[in-house]
Amino acid sequence: MSAATVQVVLLGRYTTLAGPDEFVTSPIAVAEYSSIELGVWRGTMEDGGAVFEVKLQESMDQVNWTTIDTTVVPPVTETPMAADLSRTWLRLTVELTAGIFPVVSCYAGGLL
Repeated sequence: MSAATVQVVLLGRYTTLAGPDEFVTSPIAVAEYSSIELGVWRGTMEDGGAVFEVKLQESMDQVNWTTIDTTVVPPVTETPMAADLSRTWLRLTVELTAGIFPVVSCYAGGLL
């Protein structure tokens, strides 16, 4: 029997990230679910030259992570992400690269 569809929020409205770095959400247990659909939004960055890259990753052990979807989110745009799930844990990583000191507000939420 498959699990019921549930709402999931990986980055709450409006999460602010600052500095060129990789930001990682806490892992969530997804063994009961077969897929995920997310909407990822970001505002304009204070350092306009920075890149906002998002990765969905899954793991069996919370140590070794495999990227199952990746996208670069344009400014003031909600970008869809979707992936089939085959492992126990799921997390989202956001990488702010380039630029001097990027600052951005964002959110990510959807359905399992």
